[in-house]
Amino acid sequence: MYNAEKGIEIETIKADTIYDGVIVNVEDGNVKKFITEVEKWKGSLEQSAINVWMEVKQGKQTFKCNQIFTYNENKDGYTEYSPKSNLGKFFRKYAGLPKLFMKVKLLSDSEGYLKLML
Repeated sequence: MYNAEKGIEIETIKADTIYDGVIVNVEDGNVKKFITEVEKWKGSLEQSAINVWMEVKQGKQTFKCNQIFTYNENKDGYTEYSPKSNLGKFFRKYAGLPKLFMKVKLLSDSEGYLKLML
């Protein structure tokens, strides 16, 4: 319950720092399932996509971020992506496609927000 008489500032992550993170969830669907600002999206909202959730633990705090990756499905059940896409960059950096419990590198920006390093 909110208490205006008792407040304490919590520690946040440090800016411009690289952290070891882990993938904690991979949701499959299409772009429109994962984005809220559809007018800013440049591609098709019906494009197949995954929403990858990652986290970093610092002391008692857990910090989360996500990244949306688009892909194409082929008739043989393969996930297709181009080398220049974010999924292609992920594959090259981490030697595989995103999956649960995979270790990743996350970079904090000057505001303290996390972003996946590709």
